[in-house]
Amino acid sequence: MEIGLACSWRAEPGRPLRAAIEEAAAAAERSGLASLWAVGDRQQIGEGSHDGVLGLLVAARATTRLRLGLSGDAVTARSVPVRAKQLATLDWFSGGRLAYGLDPAEPAAPLRSHLSEDDGSGDAVAKAVDHLAAMHALWTESRARVDTGHVTIRGAIALPKPAGGAGLPIHLRDVPDDRALGAYVDAAPRLAGWLAWKQDAGAVETASARFDRLLEQRGRDAASVRRTWFVDAADWPGARETARDLGLDEVVAVFPRVPRAEEVEGLGA
Repeated sequence: MEIGLACSWRAEPGRPLRAAIEEAAAAAERSGLASLWAVGDRQQIGEGSHDGVLGLLVAARATTRLRLGLSGDAVTARSVPVRAKQLATLDWFSGGRLAYGLDPAEPAAPLRSHLSEDDGSGDAVAKAVDHLAAMHALWTESRARVDTGHVTIRGAIALPKPAGGAGLPIHLRDVPDDRALGAYVDAAPRLAGWLAWKQDAGAVETASARFDRLLEQRGRDAASVRRTWFVDAADWPGARETARDLGLDEVVAVFPRVPRAEEVEGLGA
């Protein structure tokens, strides 16, 4: 089982944020951690965190192996071409280390007002699926063409492409809405992971089994999908053993700010 780190891009007073991120990322790689995740859009708004992609770009410059992840992107919150280019650029600069985590929950009102215009175009799930399909086309097609109810792209040349040439690996944050979760599964050509965000152990076990059934119904291979559990850093020691018992692939300690090197090194001990 692997160990990861997640945090808001906020530093302690008097501590420069860029230096703090570089220090934490280097310590994570040095200590043998598998991943470093930015908090999702909902957490960024609630906690006043800096932009997830830009923080991960700083971490990419300080590391060579560490997997870098967005833990909960609201796919409809930004322009499709702009977000596709941002993510492809981060993946390209990091040498193909980006894990793209999506939050299938409909963005709450504060997130919509901060990040996007609510165009009143109807089904939020259908709109999100169209946005994801359009980004995948921009990542993989030489001249992307998309024509859906929410996105129209005609022969767009989008560069750079993600490093692997096959789009980004998609990780879905668990939500209780099976319709939304299932729609995202259907729309994710490279479904790579499932993320449980700060659920208790019983809820994680139940939700993981529910996700298995959802994948089976769609003919997807559940064994190929990573299971990652995000827990508060204070709860991490006990969660580490529980995660092993649950057969999870990774447990991630979540900090409310960028941790110091000694805090990061304690995770790898």
